[in-house]
Amino acid sequence: MDSGELEQHNQRNVERLLRRIAELVAERQGLRARDPREHDLEENRLEIVRCQSELNRALIDVYGRRAA
Repeated sequence: MDSGELEQHNQRNVERLLRRIAELVAERQGLRARDPREHDLEENRLEIVRCQSELNRALIDVYGRRAA
């Protein structure tokens, strides 16, 4: 994979993660609108944290390479 293909791959990964985080946040709002079980909220929170961490790494891959 050349550098252009790698950057496109990383950018698609960033976009995928942003969509997933938006879905999880919407799901969390839906959970809160109902009377959620603590377990469901905690699972959702942990998944949001995991995706945000992945997003941070993906953004470093995209923009860190440009800065270097």
